[in-house]
Amino acid sequence: MPRVTVSKVKSYWRGYGTLGLAKKAVACVCRPFFSFHPLNFYVISGLPQTQHQPRCPLEFREGSREDIDLIVDLIKDKDESSVREHLTFLFDNGGKLFLAFSEGKLVHVAWLHYCPGIRQTHPHVTIKEDEAFMGHCYTLPEFRGNSILPAALQHMIRYAVAQNKKRCIGSTSPYNIAAIKGIERAGFSFVGKLRRFRLFGKMLNNQWDSSRLSGPE
Repeated sequence: MPRVTVSKVKSYWRGYGTLGLAKKAVACVCRPFFSFHPLNFYVISGLPQTQHQPRCPLEFREGSREDIDLIVDLIKDKDESSVREHLTFLFDNGGKLFLAFSEGKLVHVAWLHYCPGIRQTHPHVTIKEDEAFMGHCYTLPEFRGNSILPAALQHMIRYAVAQNKKRCIGSTSPYNIAAIKGIERAGFSFVGKLRRFRLFGKMLNNQWDSSRLSGPE
């Protein structure tokens, strides 16, 4: 089990609030026997109707394996070896990394995934060839509240559309209110939930397929 520290608890509380923290504590106690992993899904077709402006200067560029050390320095509230392993895994499975800088400082990272590589990075999600999935977003804690997430998502949407992707999809925990607000400000619309359960180590109801959507959202 990962080590619980005061800094991790504070970071989770800032991201998910008191109710989310309480639910997380209960989940940790019950995890060996039963756990609940709900996800909200959001979709946007084509380009956003309006462009969202962040509250700080931002510059974007694509990332590469050479940026792993830079990202490890950014994500200091997680275990370094786990971050390195996860980044390598994402690169190995075709993920496209985007970095956001504010006055030369890395403040946000996010990934864009395509079919079929998403079957490795997000095994609970199925998308079509002309769709893209956004995930693994992280903003430097002291820069949160500057509307960086919606600006970064819109940058990725524009990139995906230029790659002939007709629809972009994203997901987040229903308890992460800050992420939900950012996703909606970027132009995404809520399209449904996935209620996942883990019972004695076995995951149940663990699949979401974009083919459930009847048309452009």
